[in-house]
Amino acid sequence: MLSISFSFFRQRNLMSLREIETCYYLLIEFKKLLMNDTPDPKHLEETRYRLGGYYYDVLLPRLKKEDAKKVLQIEHYLQNDILQTLPLNKVMGN
Repeated sequence: MLSISFSFFRQRNLMSLREIETCYYLLIEFKKLLMNDTPDPKHLEETRYRLGGYYYDVLLPRLKKEDAKKVLQIEHYLQNDILQTLPLNKVMGN
């Protein structure tokens, strides 16, 4: 019984097939938007919202605490000039 309570607190790192398929679908949608010179703003905002939700609901909980803190500081192109951010190449170790 004691081992069950410890497994409750373990970080879940494996992704289900459905989560992987969702990630693949969202990445394909994002790629289409990047390739389109004049994307539909409504579709762009919907895809951005869905990507953000997937990130916060599925990916972020699987990261270690210190990695999640770094990821949240990655610079976002022209998002907010006041935020203290990190360039992506520093996070990736380049």
